[in-house]
Order: sequence, then C-alpha cells, then structure tokens
Amino acid sequence: MGCHPCREELPELALLEKQFKEVKFISVHTSLYKHAEEPETVAKYIKSLKGAPSHIVLTTSKELGSDFNIMGLPHTMILDENNIVLMNIIGYDKKNIQRLEQELHRITKQ
Repeated sequence: MGCHPCREELPELALLEKQFKEVKFISVHTSLYKHAEEPETVAKYIKSLKGAPSHIVLTTSKELGSDFNIMGLPHTMILDENNIVLMNIIGYDKKNIQRLEQELHRITKQ
C-alpha cells in the first residue's frame, strides 16, 4: 500500500481502540483521491496488519466524501453517541494522534 500516512496511522488507531473500548472506531478509505490506493490493495494490506482498527470501510462513494467533507487521507472523525461529528483530523502526524487521544480522554472522562 502506497499511502505512507495511512500505514502509520492504522496501528496507532488500533492501539487507541484497545485503550478506549467504549468508543467505536471506524476508519474510512475512499479511492476518490488522485494518489489513493484501490480498495482491493487496501483490503489486502489491512489483512496483513497485526494491529488494525476493527471497523474499516472501503468505498468509492462520492456521496460519502461529500457528506462527511473528506478532504484528504487519512481522515479521522470522532462521533458522539448520536453520530454527531465532534472532531475531524485530516492527515497523519504524531500531533494529530496526540490531539485525538486528548479528545478521547475528554469524551470518555478517562
């Protein structure tokens, strides 16, 4: 899989998912972007991972991209129990993962 940021992010999200069991993590991959991998390539890569988030959606839906304002990959969203988007993170770096973890602590009061 060619998306280096996605390769970095998926194991980090898997670790957070184990830590915050009351939060449902859903990772979405869409092949709508110029440099995005095809869903089959992504699915093969995910199967090869020792640690990946439990729920990964592979789509080519243009509606999904516009409905959730997905502007780049990786795109991580935090939703509350009513499916209201609380936080969007576009791209991957350690600071984004730190912000995500801080928000998860706040939401779950851990």
